[in-house]
Amino acid sequence: MNFIFVDGRFEILGFPDAVKTIALTRQEGKFLADLALHQADLEFALNCLEGINRHPTDAFIQQALWRSAVTHFVKCFSSGARRFLQPNQVLKGQPEVALWAFNYIKELRNKHLAHDDNSLSQSISGAIINNGKKEFKIEKIFALPIHAETLMAENYSNLKLLCDVVLTWVVNQFDLECDRITAVLEKANHNDLMRRSEPLFSIAKIEDIGISRSA
Repeated sequence: MNFIFVDGRFEILGFPDAVKTIALTRQEGKFLADLALHQADLEFALNCLEGINRHPTDAFIQQALWRSAVTHFVKCFSSGARRFLQPNQVLKGQPEVALWAFNYIKELRNKHLAHDDNSLSQSISGAIINNGKKEFKIEKIFALPIHAETLMAENYSNLKLLCDVVLTWVVNQFDLECDRITAVLEKANHNDLMRRSEPLFSIAKIEDIGISRSA
């Protein structure tokens, strides 16, 4: 769908018979809006995975894209302002290994990539001692950070499959929700619909960065 903003108002393009765009109430449109955000995150994760293949010789870019893909996928299953997805519901009917792979990716994000909490990241500290023939004994104090490699073929394939499966589920739920809302609004009087307010968009301000939006 193509749209533009004019003075904070939406103008939807491509509907020549349209006379007005109306806002859904929070009760009507909350789940639909959440699904749209999930879809955007999953598509972003898939684009990151595709981007990894476009940079086969740049390990830094590959790692950045891999971490971003994992983060945006798990974000859909994390609590926050939107209704988060339930893995047992979304992966219902999938092979049992799918839930194992999901839990691995989730822990990868929670305890390694987003937070340093497991053995995949370690730092070894020590001291280098000389042969005792100098006036000092300590050549150097060091700390060596070591990170386990998680961008490997199996993990890549598992995350790609999970993104595809979850995105398919989200798109299907979005379509069902659109059908449900359409059926409700079709029962309303046309004049009542025309009296409803238009959707408004508020630009985020810098002071909003630490404030949670309404769930």
